[in-house]
Amino acid sequence: ADVTPIGPVLVGLNKPANILQQSATVEEIVNLAYMTAHMAASSPSS
Repeated sequence: ADVTPIGPVLVGLNKPANILQQSATVEEIVNLAYMTAHMAASSPSS
């Protein structure tokens, strides 16, 4: 399968946050930054 795993994603926090390993590739960093920005834009303002 041609899929790209993204994660880990932390849940239960007031603001979106994610964790990257030190060995993360540029593609993994960009993908997780995109997911975090999307979660921040999709969440209701507090």
